[in-house]
Amino acid sequence: MNRPNPSRPPYLQDRPDRPLVKNGRRQQPIWVTATGRFPTRVDKARFYLKHTAWVPTATKDRRTAIKIVACNLRLYHRLPIRLSVEMVLKHFVPRCKSNAGVSITWTPEDVRGALHRADARGMFPTLGVSDPKARQKVIVRDLFIRVKNFIQRHTSEGGHCTPLDLRTAFIAFCGGASVTATAFGRAVASVTGLRTITPFGKRIYRGFHILETGSGVSKRTMVAGVAA
Repeated sequence: MNRPNPSRPPYLQDRPDRPLVKNGRRQQPIWVTATGRFPTRVDKARFYLKHTAWVPTATKDRRTAIKIVACNLRLYHRLPIRLSVEMVLKHFVPRCKSNAGVSITWTPEDVRGALHRADARGMFPTLGVSDPKARQKVIVRDLFIRVKNFIQRHTSEGGHCTPLDLRTAFIAFCGGASVTATAFGRAVASVTGLRTITPFGKRIYRGFHILETGSGVSKRTMVAGVAA
C-alpha cells in the first residue's frame, strides 16, 4: 500500500509530474481560471503565495513546488511572467525552508523558466482544479457520462413517458444515486439534443422507450421517449 508523502500536497501525492491516467488513457483534469479584474487576481495571487501555496520541506521537491506555483500564477491567476517572477521571489521564496532549517531558493531564471513551461500542453493549475466551479463541472460531466450509458444500454426507438418515469429508471440504473430533475433534464438534453414536449398539457419525452432491465423498478417495460 502506498503511504502518503507528507512533503507533498494531498492532491499531488502520486507523481505530480505525470498526467492523470484512467483506464490506460491520459486524462486532462477539468479546471477553471480565477474570476475578477486584474488587481483582484493580483491580490488573490499574493495571498496564495504568502499563505497557502505548498512549501517544500526538502530540496528534492524544489522542482515540483515551483512547477505548482508557476502553473497557478500563469493559468489560474493569469498573471504576466515579469510580475509573477517578482511576486514569487518576494512572497513565496522566503517561506521555503527544509525540515533541517535550510533555505530552499530559486534564481529569477529558475522561476522564469518554470513560468514559461507552465504554458506547455498538459499542464494545469491545482487551484483551478480545486475551484468550486471546476468541481461543479466535474459533477456535470460525470452525470452526462452516466446518462449517456443509460440511454445507450437500456432504450430503444418508439414510445413516450414522463420525465419522472425516465428519471426513476435512471436512478435505479445507478443503484439509487439521487439526481435532481433539473440536472437530469439538462444531461438528457446534452446527450440527445432533445427536450420534453407538452402535446396535451403534460410534459413527456417522445421517441424511444426504456427496455425492461430487471432492476425491480417496474414489472413491465417502462416506455420513455425523446421529443422529436
